[in-house]
Amino acid sequence: MCFGCVSDLAEVAPEYEHEVFRRLLDIIKPGFNFIDVGAHIGRYSFPIAKLLGENGLVIAIEPDSRAFKALTKGIELNNLRNVIALNIALGHRDGEADLCQKYITAASSIIEYERCNYPSTLHLDHQVP
Repeated sequence: MCFGCVSDLAEVAPEYEHEVFRRLLDIIKPGFNFIDVGAHIGRYSFPIAKLLGENGLVIAIEPDSRAFKALTKGIELNNLRNVIALNIALGHRDGEADLCQKYITAASSIIEYERCNYPSTLHLDHQVP
């Protein structure tokens, strides 16, 4: 049940944010490090990890537990050894926040809004290990 939202598939389709992705590919070179905050299911993390190669590193940060499960499964299925997945949220301070998990995982947020379907508490961390 979506309540008028777009589907997760539409959120991660190749056409989604095409210009942003194209510009990233123009900037990022093999051996770089890339931090994907709100990695969702790996739309940016996976192709960038392949581009970076074995000397590069992707840190994929995804607080939504359902999206994180798909992200880690995708890392495994694609044999991406240069991706570190972290099931945390980032914020301006250490602490806790409620994650408003929507039916559409791409719409989850720590900002309160109507129709929170799967509330959970996260540890915020402003440092990436």
